[in-house]
Amino acid sequence: MRKLKLIIAALFLISPFAAADTVIVKNLVYVDSETGSSISAYDTTTLNLRWRTDLSSYSIDGPLSIGADKDFVYVGMDTQSGGGLAILSATTGEIIWITDLLTPVYSAPTVTKDYLYVGTQTSVWVLDRITGAVLWVTLVGPVDSSPAVDKDNVYISTSDSGVDTIWKLTADTGEILFSTQLN
Repeated sequence: MRKLKLIIAALFLISPFAAADTVIVKNLVYVDSETGSSISAYDTTTLNLRWRTDLSSYSIDGPLSIGADKDFVYVGMDTQSGGGLAILSATTGEIIWITDLLTPVYSAPTVTKDYLYVGTQTSVWVLDRITGAVLWVTLVGPVDSSPAVDKDNVYISTSDSGVDTIWKLTADTGEILFSTQLN
């Protein structure tokens, strides 16, 4: 499956946010373990371990996707029961909340002031950033990149059976405004 990278992400992202398997924010580097069972934070100057959080009790089945801002570390998971999103304290690694998203999360969530936009194997989910409450879900197919968000809209790409599609949804309700096949 060809990964479609959204160039427009850089144009529309409205909050400072990093997303990858290794993320650096405010003098800490966050990494997942090779088995995907824990997240660790290391000081960027000394590389001393600051904290490690074990997520193995959540039956991690695949790699974790990590994002971070100054307050939280966002961890997308592929679990035996489907998938989910864990939010950890950026300073202590304490698990703040975990929300079951029913399907694997393969890309890091996009973070705005109040919301998390998450692409999963079947849908786009929007959660309250502080509580983890699900606000809306839109079925679009396998989302293969982190959502790009501007003031009013969410842009995502999907790749299903060799067909790449870009979608535009309303940020407040998830209503599909349009989609365009790219090949």
